[in-house]
Amino acid sequence: MAPDDFISLAGRLAATANAEEAVYRTAVSRAYYGTFHLALSLLNELGFHAPRTANVHVFVQHHLNASGQSSACIAASLLSDLHAARNRADYQLGRNTAGTHAIAKFCVETAHEIRTALSECAQSPIREHVRNGVAAYVQRISG
Repeated sequence: MAPDDFISLAGRLAATANAEEAVYRTAVSRAYYGTFHLALSLLNELGFHAPRTANVHVFVQHHLNASGQSSACIAASLLSDLHAARNRADYQLGRNTAGTHAIAKFCVETAHEIRTALSECAQSPIREHVRNGVAAYVQRISG
């Protein structure tokens, strides 16, 4: 299975008119996880391996942002926003606004923006700038 499969599923769910709230909440969650796995894969390909803990979500965001490369920073910022939306959709069941058709569509659009930014990061010469920026960040935090 590929991360894009999650994004595609999120798009199909978000396109459903007059669906149950659970459908839209699921679209938000899948949009996030699709983009999260794309970002995690990019970092792995660059040689940076995330911890297998709950902190992995923040790890991915911080490392992309710390690269200093504009596409990576955009991806990190949008990924953070989508992560917050996913948390609301999955954990704040009493918050009706977390599972609306409009929110689901917006989150899928955000996922596409993140995917585009990450695709830019995977291309040379941007790829090398991202790798070098993340490596410098890792060196700084490692002491």
